[in-house]
Amino acid sequence: MTPQPRSQPSLLSRSFYLALGLWMVALVVVGFWPTYYGPLLSGTFDLKPIIEIHAVVFSGWIVLFVAQTFLVYTGRLKWHRKVGWFAVGYATLMVAVVITALAMRFSDHMAAGDIREAHRSLVISSVDLLLFSGFLTAAIAYRKKAQIHKRLIIVATVVLMGPAVGRMTFLSAVPLILFVLYSSPILFGMAFDFAIRRRVHAVYIIGLILHLVSLVRLPLQDSEAWFSFSKWVYGLFT
Repeated sequence: MTPQPRSQPSLLSRSFYLALGLWMVALVVVGFWPTYYGPLLSGTFDLKPIIEIHAVVFSGWIVLFVAQTFLVYTGRLKWHRKVGWFAVGYATLMVAVVITALAMRFSDHMAAGDIREAHRSLVISSVDLLLFSGFLTAAIAYRKKAQIHKRLIIVATVVLMGPAVGRMTFLSAVPLILFVLYSSPILFGMAFDFAIRRRVHAVYIIGLILHLVSLVRLPLQDSEAWFSFSKWVYGLFT
């Protein structure tokens, strides 16, 4: 018996996910324009090499994300799967860069005698790293279940929206707007699901809840409890 080809997503679905990818690009560009993209184009920025590598690698992930949605949009599913394995290696590189940058930032603060800031800086990036790695690992595990896989990729990539949206200082007076922008890819996905399927996929619900819960790190980073715990963990390795 001749194997049946995998069904193509509908044109509406393909168009939505491509548009969603472009929306995420817009968030990243707007958020990082004053501190990275603008100075980069004008030749006036001056960053440490590891921070520059961090910016380039994370920008590359967003480009890769849009490229993948474009491959699906144009029906090149075989290429989409091939590029997906490259994306796994690229994501591993991203995690390595984050850990390196985090360690260097911690060391710089410690060397400057700013011990509290050194431990404070760990909580934000550590939570982001756990969220991104967790969602992406799940996406790889469910790579043969397209409906789950693509939503997990979106929820993972939303983690990268945090630093971009957090730099939109013109909105800093309205925290709710910042959170809505940060989680907007998930919210748009939920709205699209409900409009098309009359129900919202569980991945979006779980993802939104975990992103919301992760906000506890904001007050936690300045707490004595975190400072004591972080120092204790640091002491285990020194």
